Amino acid sequence: MYQVRIYNTSKLLCYALFLTLVMFALPACTKSMSPKLDKYAVPYKAEKTKAAAKVERSKPPSKTAKPERLIKIAKTKLPSRSAKVATPCDMADPGYGIYKPWVKNLKMGRMLMPKKKTLTADGGFDLIIHFHGGNAVRKTIVDIARGVYIAAIDLGAGSAAYARPFSKPEKFLTLLKDIEKAVAKNTNNKQAHIRKLGLTGWSAGYGAIRAILRQKTSNRVDAVVLIDGLHSNYSNASRTKLRSYQLKPFVKFAKHAAQGQKFMFVSHSSIVPPGYASTTETAHYLAEKLGVPVQQSSAKDSPLLSRYEQAQSGGFLMRGYLGKGKVDHCAQIALMAGAVGTLEEWWQTPQAENMRYVSTRTKPVAGQTSNLSVVRVDPLKQQHKQLSNAVIARNDSS
Repeated sequence: MYQVRIYNTSKLLCYALFLTLVMFALPACTKSMSPKLDKYAVPYKAEKTKAAAKVERSKPPSKTAKPERLIKIAKTKLPSRSAKVATPCDMADPGYGIYKPWVKNLKMGRMLMPKKKTLTADGGFDLIIHFHGGNAVRKTIVDIARGVYIAAIDLGAGSAAYARPFSKPEKFLTLLKDIEKAVAKNTNNKQAHIRKLGLTGWSAGYGAIRAILRQKTSNRVDAVVLIDGLHSNYSNASRTKLRSYQLKPFVKFAKHAAQGQKFMFVSHSSIVPPGYASTTETAHYLAEKLGVPVQQSSAKDSPLLSRYEQAQSGGFLMRGYLGKGKVDHCAQIALMAGAVGTLEEWWQTPQAENMRYVSTRTKPVAGQTSNLSVVRVDPLKQQHKQLSNAVIARNDSS
C-alpha cells in the first residue's frame, strides 16, 4: 500500500516538473523563432493589404472621404490638348519658320538663326536683341521674318532685373561680340559682323534698353522698339511730373528718330499701374518733348488691339491702344510682327537663301498676329514706306 502511494507521488512530481519546464521553455523558444515567423508573415500581410486596396478602389469614394484624396484623383483626368484655347498670354505655337530651333550657346540669352545664310557679301547681318518675353516674340514673328537674326534675353520680373546687368558698358559689348562669334560659327564665316542693330523690349525689358542708351556704345543702335513697356517714377507727391532723368536716354534717341536718323516705335495700353507712371504718360511725355501732337487714330491693328491715338514725326511713331487688363498687355506683343517687318524692309535685310516660307495657318490666331493678313503682317507698312522715302530723299540730297 505504501509502495503504491510512493509510486503515485513520484509520478505526480514528474508531471509537475514537466509542466514547469514547458512553462519556462516555451516563451523562450517562441521568441527565438519570431524573426522567421515575421519573415514569412510579411508577404502574406502585404498581399492581403493589396487585395483590400483593390476592393477599396473599386468602390466609389464616400462622402466622408478626405478632400486631398478626391483632389488627387481629379488631377489625373487632364483635358486633351485639342481643348486648349490659345490666348495672347499663351499663344499657339506655329513652330520656327525659316529659323533653326533656339541656339543656346550664348553666355547670356539665346538666338534664332535662319536655316539658310542671310549675310551680305562682306559677312554683315541684321540683328534684333529683344528683352523680356522671348518665346512669345518668337511665336509672333516667325511667320513674318525673312532673314533678320533674333537674340532673346529673359532675366526675370521687373525693370531692375534688366537694368543691373547692363549698367556697365562692357556687358553690352561682350554680348555683341558673343553674338558675332555665334553667327560666325553657325554660318562658317569668320567675317560675320553686325550690320544693323535694333533693341526691342516688352514690359519690363525697357530697363536694359535704358541702361544701354545711356552708354557711348548706344551709337551702334539703329532702332528702338518699346512694346507697352516704358515707365518712370514721379518726381513729386502729386504725381503730375515724371522723373526726367529716367526718360532722358529715350528722349535723346527719339529726337534722332524724328530727324530720320534712327527708327523708334513706342506703343502703350491704357493700364494704370500703382505708384508709378503708366506707359500712356511716358509715351505722351516723349511726344511732348519732340513737339509732336498726339492725334486721334482709330484702327483695329489686331482682333484684340484697338488703336485710338498716335503721334508721328520722321522715324518716330507712337501709338496708343485701349485695354486695361493683363490680356491687353499681352496682346501688345503682336505689334512685334509689324515692327520686325518694318525694320527688315527699312534695313533691306538679306532674305534667307533659297527660302520661300509660307505660313501653314489656314486662318490667323486671334491676338497673335497684328492684323488679318496671313502671309505677311505689317501694321506699320505705311510708316516704313514713309521712312524709306525719307531715307531715299535724304540720300539724294546728300
